[in-house]
Amino acid sequence: MLEVTFNSILYLSYLFFYWQRRKKVDAGFFVGFVWFLLSLVNLAYYASNPRVWNLSLWPFIYLFLIFVLLTRIYWKNDIGEKNSGYIFESNKLIDVICVLFVIASFISAYYSEFNLNDFILSSLEDNAAERYADAQSGEKVFYHNQLERFAKIYVGYTLNIAIIGMFMYLCQKKYKSAVIMALAVLSSPIIFTITRGNRSILFGNIMLLVAAYCIFQRFLPHKTKRIIYILGGIIVVSLAAVVMAISLSRFGYNGEDGAYDSIFYYFGHNMLVFNQDVCLKLNDIFYGARSFSFSLNLLGIDTENFIKSINTGTTIDGAFATVVGFLLLDFGFLGTFIVALILPAFMRYFIFGKNKRITIAEIYLYLFYTDRCIMGAFYNVPGTDVFYIMALIIYTILRFINPMTKHSQSLQTTTY
Repeated sequence: MLEVTFNSILYLSYLFFYWQRRKKVDAGFFVGFVWFLLSLVNLAYYASNPRVWNLSLWPFIYLFLIFVLLTRIYWKNDIGEKNSGYIFESNKLIDVICVLFVIASFISAYYSEFNLNDFILSSLEDNAAERYADAQSGEKVFYHNQLERFAKIYVGYTLNIAIIGMFMYLCQKKYKSAVIMALAVLSSPIIFTITRGNRSILFGNIMLLVAAYCIFQRFLPHKTKRIIYILGGIIVVSLAAVVMAISLSRFGYNGEDGAYDSIFYYFGHNMLVFNQDVCLKLNDIFYGARSFSFSLNLLGIDTENFIKSINTGTTIDGAFATVVGFLLLDFGFLGTFIVALILPAFMRYFIFGKNKRITIAEIYLYLFYTDRCIMGAFYNVPGTDVFYIMALIIYTILRFINPMTKHSQSLQTTTY
């Protein structure tokens, strides 16, 4: 109990010192708050779960150290302080990307096997577990034709831009466009959650929306922010109901593995698993084969068989052991420390380079990295390199290959 309590105190101290330095609820504060909240749920799960956890203090200290290194980008720089205000590129390119995002979301929704009545009935009949198992085993395909495949890929990789576009429209008081973008942003993950019985994408999108709000809030009119608070509360409650319905359908109403226990486990075991099943058992690593699996496979290297040949000594794959646990399995303790030193410096260079003018490209990269920090508290997936490669490609397009620029528009900040 001492170890998990101390772990929560570490993240509480992070929030305290961050507030003392920044005096505002920005993206960095939200990242710290998510990790602190997760530490509390881990504490509660440890206290209530009958499983005996063999924990040690030093893995939590190491986890916190890497977390601080990864998030140090927020302590010295803020995306709104580089200039007198955000300077957005008011151009057709963002509009075109957003229009294509709406179309792609519609295509994705159209081809999804979704019907509200079927969803209600399947929830009552406990079919979500079957849908999830089918999706995981490959029996239920993720796309039916190349058009749907392209639409889902496009939605996945341009989601951050779509959310940025939505908030830009709100700042510019283009409320109809903002509403359309909000519907497009939320429709795909909701339908995916229902048809696949998977809650991760929906949860990730909600976190991304909150992070984006933390970035844009200073530019939103007070009336708009009040509306966002009201509608946001309604939406969060509604989506929570959807997640609960999926959980009830997948895990049942009662028992040790019921819906409540599944949600509690989902949010309450990551740091415990990192401590017990990664740090204390690690005896070999994958040497980057999982993090760089996309790039290595392109070079003809069989990462799958290589990974199978490695016995790390752990009993898990690291997906739900926080991003630090995932990195540990790939690079070891020293390698993870080096990654935590280099990656934020690399991102800071691209976002806040000396005398660099902040544009929509830098805001995109800032939101992308914030999303990785937030979701890294929960899980990570192999092939992480493809996300960073695509992010840099999109950044390059937004920053340099932008022939549609009309003029720059500086948005005045508001107090909050």
